[in-house]
Amino acid sequence: MKTLLKYDFQYFKKTSKWIILGLLSLFLSALSVLSARYMQELLRWALEQEGIDNVDFPPPTVFTAYEQYFANILQIFLLVVVFIALAMFTQDRNKGYATFFFAKPIKRSNYLLSKVLSMAILVFVTLFAGGALFGYYTFFLFDTFHVGRFLGALFSVFVFTAFIVQIGLLSAVLSKQFLKPLLITIGAFFLMSLFSIVKGGVFTVLPSHLLNTPYDIMAGDIGAWSALTPVFVTLALIVGLHLLSVHLFKHQDLV
Repeated sequence: MKTLLKYDFQYFKKTSKWIILGLLSLFLSALSVLSARYMQELLRWALEQEGIDNVDFPPPTVFTAYEQYFANILQIFLLVVVFIALAMFTQDRNKGYATFFFAKPIKRSNYLLSKVLSMAILVFVTLFAGGALFGYYTFFLFDTFHVGRFLGALFSVFVFTAFIVQIGLLSAVLSKQFLKPLLITIGAFFLMSLFSIVKGGVFTVLPSHLLNTPYDIMAGDIGAWSALTPVFVTLALIVGLHLLSVHLFKHQDLV
């Protein structure tokens, strides 16, 4: 298992994907808080250049920064994670490395687990590093930052990202190509986005509700149990999808 993890991290290092994801996380963090703080002033300046100087904008608030940040992370960052994860999941089979791997006494379950763990570690480190930068700039520009709520909201984002990545892994197991799993995974993400619009009944405990959870946590509109329920359900689904991926992978012909 240790050797497999080392191999996967070497892949990140060799392809510089960890740099791409890390820089993207830092860039989105800085962009979110700066745009929330100064976008209205830029719009006011642009309108004044056109002779329009009687437009009043509401003053920027720290919640605007939170909204900008989580919107960027749950869209741009998440989609880039999907691309990187699927490239990692499919590269061995596309290049014919899989038959070489399993000519050795390597368990297929460990092989898949290594992929998931290494990807989860990469996402966790880059996501929370960007979150730390966002927190610094938010406190500097708005003189306030709720650390506890933000960490809870960021963890819910991490869990949802892990869920989408696990769907990608299952799709990659079912197909040896890159494009088909990519379309399936992106389709699942947009389906979750549609489900997130419904905020009542059983939908409040589904993974799709995690798309709303960060905003609800930062606004103080959700209790601890309401926030944790979809997290626990999503973690259970992640385990279930992973076990299904392992089962299917064990019975596959790799050629």
